[in-house]
Amino acid sequence: MIHAKKSKGDAMILHPQELDLAKAYSTSHTFEGLSEEQLHSIAKRSRVLYQWFKTHPILHSAITVAVLAFLFAADYWALMRLPRWLLPAGETHPISVILLAACIAGFLHSYLLYSMAFFTMHDGYSHKVLFPMTTRTGRWAHTIASNLCRFASAEPDYFSKYHMPHHLKFGTEDDGEFLNFVFPRRYWMSLLPLAAYTNFNDFLIHRPPTYTKSRIWSAVMALGYNGLYSYLIYQAFGGLFTIVAMVVMLPHVGFYLDRVRQFTEHNLMPLENTNGARSFGLGFWGMLLGGGPWGSPCHLEHHLAVNLPWYGQLLLHVHLRRLLTPEQRCQFLIAPVVGWPKLWWRIVRDLNAFRRLHVAPGHGVVLTRNRS
Repeated sequence: MIHAKKSKGDAMILHPQELDLAKAYSTSHTFEGLSEEQLHSIAKRSRVLYQWFKTHPILHSAITVAVLAFLFAADYWALMRLPRWLLPAGETHPISVILLAACIAGFLHSYLLYSMAFFTMHDGYSHKVLFPMTTRTGRWAHTIASNLCRFASAEPDYFSKYHMPHHLKFGTEDDGEFLNFVFPRRYWMSLLPLAAYTNFNDFLIHRPPTYTKSRIWSAVMALGYNGLYSYLIYQAFGGLFTIVAMVVMLPHVGFYLDRVRQFTEHNLMPLENTNGARSFGLGFWGMLLGGGPWGSPCHLEHHLAVNLPWYGQLLLHVHLRRLLTPEQRCQFLIAPVVGWPKLWWRIVRDLNAFRRLHVAPGHGVVLTRNRS
């Protein structure tokens, strides 16, 4: 039997057995961590990037505004303009073409809201780097921007409360998002229909399990935003298109990408902040799973320099790649094209194999084994 407990303050559910297995896995496997020389070089480069960020508040604010404007414009284009390429006005269209257009539009809509939610909730509510907080205008802009994640049903108060302990108390029972050993079954449960909104699955961190005042406010904003678009696309493309795009695709695509990302960023990595994450990089997998360049494609860099804005993390990634040994590249990075599928398969396989070897059947107790 697997016992789970809530972290202090009703945070993301912690499974003590997963923590025990993470410790056992970490001590039984060799890992080439970053050296002191590498960490010094990374810290030096991080200070330069952070100094640029702090001394260019107007340009930084313009970058944030540009990203948000792009996301809203792209969302409008994906839902209202792109489908016309397949569904010209004034014509009768086969059901297969309507389904194809709805799937494409719904996929992009869900992905863009995932991208916006991560950017505004993570960089905004948690790390407060969307806008400078030193002026009234900056604080006003920050308040508005960091709440845009609510259009995607995300609840930023809950997320931010437990995200910082993920950095400050990484790999411990007080880690608000412990991810270094997540059972595949919990991951599979997060892929159930409408898992983003139901409590059959506890592998999530974007909302609390109950309807708090803040979560209700997120639901109202999400219904308003997506309800308006549902009406517009219903008028433009019909009921079937609307159901597929907004009921089938919207609640699942972005959430599933987020679950896949979290399942593979930390799983089976050391319980150390400086070595405990992977980077998917600036290629296809980093952009897809990370939610775009302003999302989380360079997660290791984020843990190494937590106060850098997203573009600083991308630049730090370029610097980091030059420092890594071939063995470290295999541990921290993924190869192009097939790298992430191979990583996913290895994680699922090794999680199940290690659990079978180290857990007494029917007891959920980690067995003591000699280091191999």
